[in-house]
Amino acid sequence: MVKVANPEERKNNEDFYQKKEDQINQEGMIPASPQPIENPSTPDFDYNQSTDYLNDAPSPNQQDVMPSQPPQMSSDEIQEVAESIVEEKWEELTSKLGNINLWKETTDRDIASIKQEILRTQDHFNNLQRALMGKVNEYSDIITKVNSEMKALEKVLQKIIEPLTTNVKELNKITDKLKNKK
Repeated sequence: MVKVANPEERKNNEDFYQKKEDQINQEGMIPASPQPIENPSTPDFDYNQSTDYLNDAPSPNQQDVMPSQPPQMSSDEIQEVAESIVEEKWEELTSKLGNINLWKETTDRDIASIKQEILRTQDHFNNLQRALMGKVNEYSDIITKVNSEMKALEKVLQKIIEPLTTNVKELNKITDKLKNKK
């Protein structure tokens, strides 16, 4: 028994597939394509012969008895729909993100300039460190020279102070003698 779909069922199927296509376009998803029913199994039951069954149960709707076959889409049509969805989503993404290559070039330039600035800062730091170490070494040399000069002065003063003190004592004695004579 082969069932021919009436015009109302065909319209319902077309509406169903149109809704699915709209859903695909909105959500960006591609559901698995529906598989047509090749040989629908029908019960080996004759509805016309059994009146008990008809009296006890509500009359079946024609759609309930045998589902209609959905219109088949060719693989080319499916591929076109998938490509259009991917293209839409890609355009949406690129419009939100902007040109990725331009962003990459700008980021690469910024990173290169940051690297150059870091190298310049390191160079300035190294120069400052060298200058500071040079000054510390210079001060160390000066202090060493001052220290040696102070030791030499100490030795000279040791040699001079003893005769000087004896001379001062002698002068003191002479002045005392002259004061006493008066």
